[in-house]
Amino acid sequence: MFPDSPSIRQQVIEEAERWKGTPFLHNAMVRGCGVGCGTLLMGVYGALGVPVPTLDELGHFPRDWHQHTDEERYLNILLKYSKIVAAPQPGDMVLFKMKRVYGHSGLITTWPHLIHVLWGSTVQGANADQMPLQKYPRIFLSPFV
Repeated sequence: MFPDSPSIRQQVIEEAERWKGTPFLHNAMVRGCGVGCGTLLMGVYGALGVPVPTLDELGHFPRDWHQHTDEERYLNILLKYSKIVAAPQPGDMVLFKMKRVYGHSGLITTWPHLIHVLWGSTVQGANADQMPLQKYPRIFLSPFV
């Protein structure tokens, strides 16, 4: 976990804003070229020195991995670097259970607003209380202590 401060949380939001417009590209993490929802977290936090999983730790996974398992693979990896929180703060993460497991994520700006990327789209801001995200169960994680 990483030391908490208002300035690091603001830096997370500013870095996430820089990724806006980057197209979705599964298993990619290059700002402006392509990124997935999980690799967006890695790119943003990693740019600021906040510990995150590596691409090697995640390993290759098919685009529909979350539809064919009950194993909370993504959540369990993120829990090595973060903790579940009840009330999200700016710069924390939100995970959405889109099928059988938590398989989509975003960075919270001010809840319910977040920055994320969905398949077929680009990194953008969204409101989790509006469609399509409002219908999915969610959990909040923070890499800050």
